[in-house]
Amino acid sequence: MKKVLLYFIGWCLCTGIVSCKDFLEKYPYDSLPQEESFKTADDFSFHYLGVYSSMKAPGGFTEGSRIYGDIQCDLFQSVVASAGMLSGIYNWQFNANDPDANSIYDAMWLTIGRLNRIFDNYPAIKNNSTEDEIISMEMMLGDLFFIRAFCYSELVKYYCEAYDPARADEQLGMPIVKTLNHERNLPRNTLKETYDFMYSDLDSAANRVVRTVNITDVQNVRNLLVGTQAIHALRARLALYQQNYALASTEAYTAYEACEQNGLTLAQSREEYEYMTIGDGLGAEVIMLLGLTPDDVKGSVGAYFRKSFGTSLQPEFVPSRAFLQMFDDPTNDYRYGIFERQRLGYTHGLEWEVCYKDGHSSLLDKSSTNPAYQSMPKLFRMSELVLIIAEAQASMPDGDLSMANKFLNALKVCRIEGWKEKSYSKAQILDEVKKERAKELCLEGFRLADLKRWKMGFLRKPQPYTNAPFNAIEVKSDDPRFTWPIPKHEMDVNPLMKGNESNY
Repeated sequence: MKKVLLYFIGWCLCTGIVSCKDFLEKYPYDSLPQEESFKTADDFSFHYLGVYSSMKAPGGFTEGSRIYGDIQCDLFQSVVASAGMLSGIYNWQFNANDPDANSIYDAMWLTIGRLNRIFDNYPAIKNNSTEDEIISMEMMLGDLFFIRAFCYSELVKYYCEAYDPARADEQLGMPIVKTLNHERNLPRNTLKETYDFMYSDLDSAANRVVRTVNITDVQNVRNLLVGTQAIHALRARLALYQQNYALASTEAYTAYEACEQNGLTLAQSREEYEYMTIGDGLGAEVIMLLGLTPDDVKGSVGAYFRKSFGTSLQPEFVPSRAFLQMFDDPTNDYRYGIFERQRLGYTHGLEWEVCYKDGHSSLLDKSSTNPAYQSMPKLFRMSELVLIIAEAQASMPDGDLSMANKFLNALKVCRIEGWKEKSYSKAQILDEVKKERAKELCLEGFRLADLKRWKMGFLRKPQPYTNAPFNAIEVKSDDPRFTWPIPKHEMDVNPLMKGNESNY
């Protein structure tokens, strides 16, 4: 039944990713002329679905923004004799010409361009639509405002410095582009202005989105569109990055409470957790998925971590010893189940843990002999909300430590068999949150942003059959490459665009 539903969703949501991108104008140019493609409410719906399709671009939410930052940091090591995928990012030697480092930037602007084209054409369509059609389009507009804010959040996460409340009026953000009818070249707005713009879009989304995801939606894989919980969850994520801890906690708690009231809950057993992470990627705590069908699987997240040639297992990356040692109780911690110790198929025969998280979903298999080493991306989960609440409360001078302890222990009870609740101090809560975010949210797009905002460098330590010298590098917290360079193709065509320190 679920596979049938996914094919139906695919028919609805997938209009294909355009093959070319006009980075100068920030929108795909291989589409129909505006006067031919935007006339009716049906045209509006067609392009609305196209936005969800463009989110599946390889550099975007299906791969790049999920895993590239984690590979750059301290959670994985590159294996000797592997193909060298993502080597520039992993080696901390990428520049403004690196296609992998540029791919997230390009994918987000592609989607923003499609969004802005819809916003530009909506007034004319609205004037020629019925009242019922307008109601429907207004609801879809809510999704589109949310997605634009979401795309901007990924851009600032990778291509802007960590938000500093004392300097945000001076820090470089992203150009604020609300329309395709703008000056050919735009400068970067400040980081504060960029965050304000994202909040404004989320307010516009909240004024239109009325659906709240419930457990029936989750069980029937209908949590593929924007719901009220996702809006609060993104606000909470942005506020945490801004160090606005009161707002972060309030928004995360609002989203969490709405989830519980509608039957969503943290995975309660090893079986539930493994189904969500190494199975089909579904689960009762998943607030929003990016819907995929077998035809959408172009690349493969699993190829980086569990690539196979016949029976020969040849991953590009294996978990670092430091990451494995974050699991204090690997026997009882369900999350350690994403790893399986195996002998690799390289000539050196390394025996090590292999990461299986999000590496396969039977729902996306093209056939029994053509499996998909990928699952549908989980864009928002309840566990992130729990960790935001705990960190935010412990970070405020007058924060509620009992609340922080309550939520931190609630997560551990659901993840570690036999966990006995503990009472942590403020400093201990923050230390635990740092470990828990690594274990809980790995390969979901958070590690680079977390280390950057915590002002934490790291030291890779050599382990067997990993590529030297990059298996032993020390990265300082102020390394310019924590903030990725603006792509060279953008700098070349836009004389008003200022680069980051990593550009020079």
